[in-house]
Amino acid sequence: MRAVAGRSALFACLIIATTGSMGTLGVIADGALRPAQAQAQDDFAADFHESLESYGQWVQHPRWGDVWLPTNVPDDWAPYRFGHWVYTDEWGWYWVSDEDFGWITYHYGRWIPDRDLGWVWVPGNEWSPAWVSWRRGDDAVGWAPMPPDEVIDEYEERPDMWMFVRPREIFAPRLSVVAFPRAQVNGFVRQTVLVNRTVFARQGSGHIVANPGIAPSFIAASVGHPIQTVAVQPHVLRGTVGVAGAVIGAVAVGVAVHETVHPHSTMIQPATSVPPPVRFQAGHVDLGADAPKALKQMHATPGGPGPGPAGTQPAQGNIPHQQGNIQQQQQQQQQQQQKGTPGGPGPQGNIEHRQDNFRQQQGSQPPQGNTQQPQHQQQQEIHRPPPPPPPQVARPTPPPPPQVAKPATPPPPQGAKSGKKCEKLANGQEVCK
Repeated sequence: MRAVAGRSALFACLIIATTGSMGTLGVIADGALRPAQAQAQDDFAADFHESLESYGQWVQHPRWGDVWLPTNVPDDWAPYRFGHWVYTDEWGWYWVSDEDFGWITYHYGRWIPDRDLGWVWVPGNEWSPAWVSWRRGDDAVGWAPMPPDEVIDEYEERPDMWMFVRPREIFAPRLSVVAFPRAQVNGFVRQTVLVNRTVFARQGSGHIVANPGIAPSFIAASVGHPIQTVAVQPHVLRGTVGVAGAVIGAVAVGVAVHETVHPHSTMIQPATSVPPPVRFQAGHVDLGADAPKALKQMHATPGGPGPGPAGTQPAQGNIPHQQGNIQQQQQQQQQQQQKGTPGGPGPQGNIEHRQDNFRQQQGSQPPQGNTQQPQHQQQQEIHRPPPPPPPQVARPTPPPPPQVAKPATPPPPQGAKSGKKCEKLANGQEVCK
């Protein structure tokens, strides 16, 4: 058992590290020994100290600030090991601890292993059904405490973070009894895939938190029968908001607190087909039929909440992906409205059909030179009927040239002295002799 006296040497090393050679302390991540404030706000710090001082000790860590270490625990102790899982309609997977301090340390803050101090708890003021990551394979499922967000990606593949069981044994009342031996954990890390993390997102003045974890329909298929969900009434600290049905308030020192768990009417059916596990990617979350109610409500809210500030949303990008789905739905609604609006644009398929006709007509016409016109103008010109021929205007017949009368031949001149004698007969004929 870990005793308080057994920590004295480690605390001495911690003091030396902070005053002298700091390189000897097993600091996490990149080894940069820079002071950091704990995640908890001042209004939570007093409750944390008062509620946990009977079960461990508080020390100052050079990176994580004021941290808590449990005492009187086994040498192979690890967080999220002594207790069991239940599945809730509201938040998904919920960790029910066997330890009296579990109602705080598994639902607030983060755990991280230190080389010299062992597991340390970094306070945090955001509540969750469990701050864990999940792995799945064909023959094993596993979970690991989520460290602070600054180093979360650095610990995903470390075997000392993970605990594995067979899928059908995840509801065992004491998981520490059925868990795979530590010597086999390294192999299961290689054989499984990181599939999920706890989801946290801001929503106005409150927040949404859920733990989708392993798909419960996959567990039901492994068990071979439907599984029943439960309703949990957790105990939370003052200042905690957004936890449905919770009992709020600090408790007296040394008083054990445990959640109230009741069976729920919802039954989750076994999956008819189990796809292979898919590697978790920030920004993508699969909201199936068995998703926690908190995530379904968030997804159904137009313009749903965005992710919280850095350090509070471990599954970053889940919410933008869901918002993208919401925006896509809104665009589809707008397109449907436009289809039913008089004068609105027609279906896209009709436009493409008309463009295909236009291309066919273009292929059957001789080139028109280098003249460039907008496509819609060309399409209108093609469908316009050919212009009628110009009217035939009859030309007037020119008038005939005027008939000029030829002057009459003048009579021969009558000579006065010609020596002839002319005589006019009775018939009017004139005879000259």
